[in-house]
Amino acid sequence: MRVQNTNTYNSHINQYSFKSCIKYRQTPEKLSKKTLQLINKVQECNVYLKEHEGINPIYFVACYMPKALEGIQKGISVFKGLNMTEISFVLAHINEIGILRGCFNNCAHCYAEGSYPKRETTDYISRMSWKDYKDLTDGIKEINDRLGCITRYTPTPIMLFHDSDCSQVYIKDGRGKIHGWTELAKMMYDATKADVIFSTAGWYKNDKAAQQRMEQYVKEMSESDNLDYLYHFAISANPYQAMHYKAVQLIKEGKTDKAQFIIQKDAERMANVLFTVTPMLKTGKLKFITRAMSNESKNSAGLSADALVKIWERYFEELKKLYENDYYSEQKVIKRYEDIGQYLAQYKDLLYKKGIDIEPVVAERLSKIYDKDDPAVAFTKENLFNSPLKAIKSPYCYGIINPNGEFYMTTYYDSYKTPIKLNFENAHKKIAPISPNMYPEPITKEMINDLDSYLGTAYFKDYDDNVNQI
Repeated sequence: MRVQNTNTYNSHINQYSFKSCIKYRQTPEKLSKKTLQLINKVQECNVYLKEHEGINPIYFVACYMPKALEGIQKGISVFKGLNMTEISFVLAHINEIGILRGCFNNCAHCYAEGSYPKRETTDYISRMSWKDYKDLTDGIKEINDRLGCITRYTPTPIMLFHDSDCSQVYIKDGRGKIHGWTELAKMMYDATKADVIFSTAGWYKNDKAAQQRMEQYVKEMSESDNLDYLYHFAISANPYQAMHYKAVQLIKEGKTDKAQFIIQKDAERMANVLFTVTPMLKTGKLKFITRAMSNESKNSAGLSADALVKIWERYFEELKKLYENDYYSEQKVIKRYEDIGQYLAQYKDLLYKKGIDIEPVVAERLSKIYDKDDPAVAFTKENLFNSPLKAIKSPYCYGIINPNGEFYMTTYYDSYKTPIKLNFENAHKKIAPISPNMYPEPITKEMINDLDSYLGTAYFKDYDDNVNQI
């Protein structure tokens, strides 16, 4: 994942004394001089970590800060039952918030194995509750206020999904009010000061609710004077999307006419997506996610990089029709005829200059397509950690919060269960399993709480050489 380069840490540090956080401890009178010095250095280290890429901030959070600040979390309901080491572990790694578990797109390459959301019951949920999401963001903000700094040190952006599409991300509260993606993203940004990713592989034209949501989301973002909370607005344009992949299978079965019908419908679907999000072109935040099989791979017919370029051409043919129809009718997007050529050129420039990723994560679902000796399969195997301890010691392991408060870790190649569970109102309810490649051995409470003993002092050499030790 690309590391975000922002001024987050310098620009959002509170100015009041860090000693103010002492009042939240249970026994502040027992604080040692060493602990007081540590508290006063949190702000200094916060800035230092931002300026020195050689230090993994996760190690700092795990080893330097939490044990000295134990008790500061008292009274924050979402963190009830967790010590500061465990809370810091969550905040240092948090990357995916699974507001909705499940996806209607069912892309054939989905590393998270996204499938249709299951119907909720009295003991099973698919979507995070409004209370739990608000408790989470409020709890993170409260920890920040008590410390006087931002507790999420890692500069990677946050995603409000794990195995779902942002077109389906929203929460309905107890009064029936819908809280959409933009509101949820702003809340998370306000809590963590981390930019939030919007990502979609599209939605079906007959899903009127999704169409209305997306029109609203695009309007809110494209007309905003402040998009600091938005990392990027990504459109996944690949041959693995369900309709196209179904057509590829039909062609293999000799059902060409039916396949061509589906291919046309898929092109119309994605053209509608591009038409809807056209206003995002002016924000500079729009990007494409492009993945396909290598042209040399076995079983790549219809799924290769060359095939993907042809798919894009069909998208743009249909998009041009929508633009022309709009110009001669409602003019929702196209106000001048020359806008058609301008927007098409902008889209093509973004897409064709992006390049195509031919080394996707070959998780369980995609492994059914690839030959076992394909280089992409070997690349995935090489990136498997196959060790919970190795995973948590790596800067390339990211945290997932489930709608029921469960906390998992993933490298995007393999995943790990942890003993951490947030105090959510739906904590007792079941949820869909996490993918990809759930490792049988979990990350243990002992691993998290004793991370400093595993790491030793080597990781802090640069820190020790440049900042006075406590």
